[in-house]
Amino acid sequence: MNDKKINRLFSLLAFSLLTPAALAAETPAWNGSVLGFENPQKGLLGDMAGIRPILTDLGFNYNLGYLNEMGYNAGGGYNHDKHLAYIDQLALTFNQDLERWTGIPDARIEGNIVNRNHDDNLTTRRLQDPRVNFNDLSQESWGGQSITRLGWLTFARSFDDRRLTWRIGMMNKVQTFDQIIPCDFQLLSQCGGKSANSLTWNNWNVHTWGDHLRI
Repeated sequence: MNDKKINRLFSLLAFSLLTPAALAAETPAWNGSVLGFENPQKGLLGDMAGIRPILTDLGFNYNLGYLNEMGYNAGGGYNHDKHLAYIDQLALTFNQDLERWTGIPDARIEGNIVNRNHDDNLTTRRLQDPRVNFNDLSQESWGGQSITRLGWLTFARSFDDRRLTWRIGMMNKVQTFDQIIPCDFQLLSQCGGKSANSLTWNNWNVHTWGDHLRI
């Protein structure tokens, strides 16, 4: 083997050894929060004067969230009149761990309650002919109008060393598939679960009786 081939071989070997380290040093850490994969920050009320840690120790975990969305029509649309549309909602999502009390693997009760207010959406009020079915909404949380709904209330557990998960009760599809993507925009097409666009599925504030087994 001549010197040129030997030098080329050593160069390739050095490159293969140094490249991973160099790439690791130059590549910034992945920021999962952009896609909503990072754990959320502590809530506005913190540990609620010690109440939240007590509930957590008892296996009860919950999230209480408030949301409001506004849309303004300055001109144009099906109805050219100016209008400021406003809606808001209060949602309670909770999970009660039953495994610690019963010994049943992953046994839990899951629930979601949503209170929506102000039946006022810019798409249906100004932007689009109300006689036509909409395919998008300027305020995605308008769905269901001004109403309080049980989104889901289910019992779930696992079998076969946690290889199978069974759920039964008043269910919603987002518990299993087509979860709502991070809502960086308030358009329905940019926020809600996409299968609801077919108008045959409902997103997370409407339940359906059923059960399923997930492998």
